[in-house]
Amino acid sequence: MPESPISPSAPQSASAAAASPWRLWTWGSLGLVLLSMLMLLSQPDADGARRLIRVTARLSLPLFLLAFIASAWWQRWPSPLSRALMRHRRQVGLLFASSHACHAVAIACLAAWSDPALWAELTPLPSRWIGGAGYVAILLMALTSSDAAVRWLGGPRWHALHRICAHLIWLVFVLSCLKRVGAAPVYLLPLALLLAAMCLRHWPTRLAASLRP
Repeated sequence: MPESPISPSAPQSASAAAASPWRLWTWGSLGLVLLSMLMLLSQPDADGARRLIRVTARLSLPLFLLAFIASAWWQRWPSPLSRALMRHRRQVGLLFASSHACHAVAIACLAAWSDPALWAELTPLPSRWIGGAGYVAILLMALTSSDAAVRWLGGPRWHALHRICAHLIWLVFVLSCLKRVGAAPVYLLPLALLLAAMCLRHWPTRLAASLRP
């Protein structure tokens, strides 16, 4: 999802698309939908919605990080694994969007099933604005994750849009971790992964090349 799906400067080619079947996104999304339905039906209350919110957030983060670092990893340390991730980056990014769509459904259920006072406590206005901005970025990236969108927008504008949106989503994840880390130090781990991903993405290519074995 972030930037181009196959290389830093070109949309996904037909041969690469053939090597990257949409089964990953289709089956992954189906699994997420079934998991969400099962969790909500087994516990149709505010606690069940909160449990699904946590699960989908924890599934979304690694999917986002993989899409976020794919290009940097491939450019700096080419390998069969990094090349495979590049070939599937569009599908991984869209799978992240699917996961966060399930996350949004869980939030809507929490709003419907929780007491208004609890809802207000759990979702203060700044959190709603920040989360809303993240969802706008996810939607823009999902809607433009196609070769047709690259042609329509033009390469430079498409790259700029995806770069801005990817960094905005990264910031939303960071802020989400920061507001929880005081009460739950375990959030230091995802925060460290997010910071490491940003460092990798902006690590100078020449320096990385000099460190290759």
